[in-house]
Amino acid sequence: DIHPASFPKLGRIISRGFRYAVAFHGFGESGVLIGGAAPYDLKREIELAIERAVSGSGLWVRIATSGDDGLGGTSRYNIVNRLTAGGANGVQIEQSYSARKYHGQAIADAVAGVYRSKLA
Repeated sequence: DIHPASFPKLGRIISRGFRYAVAFHGFGESGVLIGGAAPYDLKREIELAIERAVSGSGLWVRIATSGDDGLGGTSRYNIVNRLTAGGANGVQIEQSYSARKYHGQAIADAVAGVYRSKLA
């Protein structure tokens, strides 16, 4: 539902075709769900990094499936996918309240570490 006309700065970058894009969202479940149109291997790498970051917290971490009520973020209209070249490398991280409140920085650092290794 995000249209570049409503966000002028977004309109300036929407067609740049970034190599990667990641979006962090909140949702009402009790863990962390990884979605987006990025390849499974990238999502799996992010899943493992987040699992290490929240180890011992009781939070579950998993990759979205088609049964996740639209939270998988695979639509070509999803902003995170639209920002990437060919719409193929967007990653959407859905986080519960407790994940955001108590582990938000650790999760962000884990995801950044995955991208850091790819962009080095």
